[in-house]
Amino acid sequence: MFAIAGRVKDLPSKALAVACGGVHTACITVDGLYVWGLNEEGQLGFPPDKGSHVLIPRLISRATATFVQVVCGAHHTAALTSTGIVYAWGYNHKGQVAADPTTVCAHEPRRVGNVHNVRHLACGDEHTAVLTNDGVCVTWGGNDYGQLGTNAAPFAGPAVVTDLSNACFVTALACGTHSTAVCDDVGDVYVWGRLLAPGQTANQRRPRRLDCARHLFVTRVACGVTHMALLVNRDLTDALRHFKRATIFHAEIGRAHV
Repeated sequence: MFAIAGRVKDLPSKALAVACGGVHTACITVDGLYVWGLNEEGQLGFPPDKGSHVLIPRLISRATATFVQVVCGAHHTAALTSTGIVYAWGYNHKGQVAADPTTVCAHEPRRVGNVHNVRHLACGDEHTAVLTNDGVCVTWGGNDYGQLGTNAAPFAGPAVVTDLSNACFVTALACGTHSTAVCDDVGDVYVWGRLLAPGQTANQRRPRRLDCARHLFVTRVACGVTHMALLVNRDLTDALRHFKRATIFHAEIGRAHV
């Protein structure tokens, strides 16, 4: 069943951010975090017996924790507070909400331990990734396609993506259905997981620089199922090309005088 796009009239205050999962929606407002949609795995933040099919936005959090970002996976939700703390809830069969492996569904928001100082987060279908203020990328959840970038088992708890050591300071993060990508402060892009980019294997289990974009200065990245899009700074891209041409020119001059 489909509906024509229209205003969500049951939100009592100004919306600040919104995210969609497989079958649910979450929205941060001035009053707190509202959710609606299907709730069979607790992805709305309360047990299904308190509402498994929610048609009217329901408030699940007030200003005791001020959320500044919310993201949704296929059947789980994660939110970031103004103090850099991450909460997650919903389906946990692959550890995507970082709960105990015996917890199939987390029906209430729970703090993700050992993850601090976070400034951005993203969700794939079955995994979650965060970026800290120190430029560190941490991932957890399903890893069937290598989307965690840590070469872990089919699923794992929060761990730092250590193979990004060749990257400079990581500035942006995105998750696709079964993939993850970041870009750094010199415009390079690194990807891993199920993302059929040029030069990548079908399941790239470790971060690898996206060589087809090495002549671009990328500032943002977005991922779909098996495709991605890059936001490029044109001025810095031109400067990067001039710099590389100048570097090659001076290297050739140096070889000529040897």
